[in-house]
Amino acid sequence: VEEVITENIANSAVLLAVVSPAYLNSAFCRRELDTFLKGTGRTGAARIGNLSRVLPVFRLPAAREELPSVLRQVVGYQFYTRDGGDDYSVEFEPSSEQFERGVDRLAQDIAHLLRALEKPLTYISVIATRDLEARGLRLT
Repeated sequence: VEEVITENIANSAVLLAVVSPAYLNSAFCRRELDTFLKGTGRTGAARIGNLSRVLPVFRLPAAREELPSVLRQVVGYQFYTRDGGDDYSVEFEPSSEQFERGVDRLAQDIAHLLRALEKPLTYISVIATRDLEARGLRLT
């Protein structure tokens, strides 16, 4: 199973990295990012013009120096707000307008990137698939 996942990551058009403290401390997440970047050598490049194929979504602020270099080069998508200065941050609630706008912007940017690549998305995570099925949707 792990070999299939690794191959699918290496052949993916886009990597969506949901950055959190756990992500930054995860050896598996680091391997996933490295595998994707190695795969971009076979499937094109990590950037298409000014578009990055690695899209970081920040659940909470992350210290720039803690980020892998490829994530430092991309603005990313902020799914939190700072409350009371720089010391306190609050994640967007999934039911909030801020969250929905962020997802919409992310979806539009992914669609734009896929059109620029002219390559179909080859891997959708098991988690995303289960989430769709829980909502009564199926991928065909």
